[in-house]
Amino acid sequence: MSALEKNVKVSTPGRICLFGEHQDYLNLPVIAAAISKRVKIVGTKKSGNKIFINLPDINKHEEFQLSEKIPYSKERDYLRSSVNLMLRNGFTFSSGFECEITGKIPINTGTASSSALVVSWINFLARISDQEKILSNYEIAELAHESEVVEFSEPGGMMDHYSTALGGIIYLKTFPKINVQKLNCNLGSFILGNSEEPKNTTDILARVKNGVLNIASRLKQKYPDFDLQVLSDESLKNFENDLNEQELKLLFATLRNKKITQEAHSLMNSNKCDEEKFGI
Repeated sequence: MSALEKNVKVSTPGRICLFGEHQDYLNLPVIAAAISKRVKIVGTKKSGNKIFINLPDINKHEEFQLSEKIPYSKERDYLRSSVNLMLRNGFTFSSGFECEITGKIPINTGTASSSALVVSWINFLARISDQEKILSNYEIAELAHESEVVEFSEPGGMMDHYSTALGGIIYLKTFPKINVQKLNCNLGSFILGNSEEPKNTTDILARVKNGVLNIASRLKQKYPDFDLQVLSDESLKNFENDLNEQELKLLFATLRNKKITQEAHSLMNSNKCDEEKFGI
């Protein structure tokens, strides 16, 4: 079989956040689990320098030429940004390719459909490149985060990229450096319901993230020892004169979320998980 005839196939799961929702972009820990719904990409090289992408699930088709820097055609143009990122990282494409992207992950439901797509796309691009490189799951997660979040100055964190790239259940800490722990506890099965009401994830992330970061910045200026990493919800009374009611609620929710995540991590690391306390 020639290089032009060789099929490249990859797939990536979506994810659910078990504990620490909206925490990773504040450098606070999260626990996430991959789900059985996946994004799949199948493609093969073609002569020429064009990329053809079929998206039958949404009745769309995209095509663009390979160049040193591919211009973006829309906001959050992850398909093109990923190619640009791979080119910047030394990958080359001496021929174009055609692929089909399909998936069962519901869109705009908080199950990381876009991140799973980007993770699959990065994996696919590395394998179909001239280098035909098989990246580690950690490398894929880092590149996917850069393509989706950093490239477009988005508010999201790294949970989606690590949880979809690594699979299983993970405990992710991003401060003071990235630390991922695979958790092997048996949580049984989850039923994922879809209300079919779209979730505007980006706007929610921006509002919560910017709100907490603004509070933390102001308190840090007044109290140099202020640190979200070590602050407890019980100590909020020390800042009652510095924050309004809404700000206190937002900060309390953030710290309580952190505490619950840490308690869940301890339970999931124990020899015998307390199912009643865990909520199974």
